[in-house]
Amino acid sequence: MLPTEQHVRGAQNAKVGWLAARGFPTATRRGLQLVADWTLLFCMLDDHIERLDAAHAEAYLARLLGVLHSEPAIASDAFDAAMIDIRCRLQAQASAASIARFETAVAGLFDGFATEARDRERGRVPDVTSYLQLREVTVGLHVILTLVEAVEDLILPDHVIDHPVLRRLASRTSNIVGWSNDLFTYEKEIIQGEIHNLVLAIMTERKIPMAEAVAVTVELHDEEVCRFIQDIELLPSFGAADPAVRRYVEMLRCWVRGHLDWARETGRYQPGAAPTAPHRMVTTDDGPDLSPAPWPLAGIPRHVEAEDGRIAMRRSRARLDGHAYRERARGTEDVRPRVGLAGVVEDDRGSDPASEYRSESREIPRVRGDSDRVRIDLDPS
Repeated sequence: MLPTEQHVRGAQNAKVGWLAARGFPTATRRGLQLVADWTLLFCMLDDHIERLDAAHAEAYLARLLGVLHSEPAIASDAFDAAMIDIRCRLQAQASAASIARFETAVAGLFDGFATEARDRERGRVPDVTSYLQLREVTVGLHVILTLVEAVEDLILPDHVIDHPVLRRLASRTSNIVGWSNDLFTYEKEIIQGEIHNLVLAIMTERKIPMAEAVAVTVELHDEEVCRFIQDIELLPSFGAADPAVRRYVEMLRCWVRGHLDWARETGRYQPGAAPTAPHRMVTTDDGPDLSPAPWPLAGIPRHVEAEDGRIAMRRSRARLDGHAYRERARGTEDVRPRVGLAGVVEDDRGSDPASEYRSESREIPRVRGDSDRVRIDLDPS
């Protein structure tokens, strides 16, 4: 799966094992190794599928799924071998019911990957409702949650794990992780021409600037976190299974928090070098334009600065150049001490701004909410 030294370094910088450890902090050593290996396989497969056209992607995923179900199976490439290895280790560590859940979740994940491949081939940004359904699956957490028995030595009866409240908590966990992932990666993905991101889906459907789409995404994320917490508080009693349920719910909480911490330490989310076929992103009244363009692209966002130094993004045209600036959502953070006075553009007359917004930090914005507004931290620490 990692044919060159560059691929190996990329996998090391991704620190996938750190994500697994944060999500399962009380895992057995053998269980943690299993989920870390699966997560690395998931990431490498996701990258591999993105390079294939839709027909080849679907055929490849169908073959991998056959390898997972077949016994014995013959590996024709590294991904086949990885799938066989994961299956054999699961058979030694998990029950037949757990393995069946894993295989069902993997089939759903591969269906999601195939849908993404078809969308990319058509160049179609999915509508928000379709994207939210797809993202819950493609973030991959539903597969990982089927490994809890093997990883944490935690056994939940079928009637408990299938209870509507626990299923809803698992869905909310996947949503929170997937949407925060999109917030950490929207710059990198838009620069690379990737169309599967909640920020981009909202921009396209609502025909709003990127800054407003980021703010909407933050609000959706925070509302889902609030619902997640409320669902935990309203958990019913499962009798003798209550201790196991509490451990399961705590594990879900660890994934929500663990992904946020890992997102700031992984190299996987950071904007990389310009792709070979970069795209320009222009937000207009008619929505985003994702046509190919020469690299790099210069662009200047338009800001309005209040007297106290707090900035807000004006609804306007903006062109994305990932190396020159970051277009930020409307916020309440005083950014002048962080990015310098030149970083905030004053444009009282509504004419073209006089300078670019630049930040020396490559940190993706940290998001949080307060009582009545959404904030995006520019703290590079």
